[in-house]
Amino acid sequence: RFRIVLDEIKRRFADIINLERGVGISGHSIGGATAYYVCMHDDEFTCGLNLDGMLVGHYEGMRMKKPFYQISCEDARTTVSRVALDADAPVYWELFNGMKHMGFADMIFMVPIKSVVGKMDPMKYHEYVCKIHQSMFDTCLKCAPFEVFTPDDGYVRKLV
Repeated sequence: RFRIVLDEIKRRFADIINLERGVGISGHSIGGATAYYVCMHDDEFTCGLNLDGMLVGHYEGMRMKKPFYQISCEDARTTVSRVALDADAPVYWELFNGMKHMGFADMIFMVPIKSVVGKMDPMKYHEYVCKIHQSMFDTCLKCAPFEVFTPDDGYVRKLV
């Protein structure tokens, strides 16, 4: 179904959006796992981000050949090691300390119950996720001359 959406975006916005360098994809949970899958199998997608999605499926013998950014909570840390192990392109993997899976969704703003969303400050989380997305897409799709943003403080721990 992602192809249907991409084809529609191309049809409607071809005069506004430059897709010559490819398309980036991002998702949370199963959407993040889908972003990984799409980057692995579709050449039109040139980079991706996974917000705490567990990678499932058959990937044996396959290697990620595109830049990919994995953001995980403590509970999912061990389920996504494929991102770090089976890659030929730049890989970024950050562990958001104190976050819970539902904290990566809008729940962190609507239901600020720490046992459900985690202990990370919602505004700091939002700031970091926006900076990560913008820097990843700018670097990979616009060939910007700067590095992909990787937070460096007590909230986030770099895994790769």
